[in-house]
Amino acid sequence: MREIGTVRLQQARSCFNAAVAYANLGDIPRARPLAERAAAHPEMKDAVGPLLARLAGK
Repeated sequence: MREIGTVRLQQARSCFNAAVAYANLGDIPRARPLAERAAAHPEMKDAVGPLLARLAGK
């Protein structure tokens, strides 16, 4: 079970990193779903909040 949790956290981090990259490129339609997926993980929610706010402002 522990390995599954580790994989899910890594997936959330990967989604967050991809969302940041897309946001920096100005590709909001691709960034938003990835950021939302990352935010679904409890350990990533606080880190993703500012990115989601940034995406909502564009």
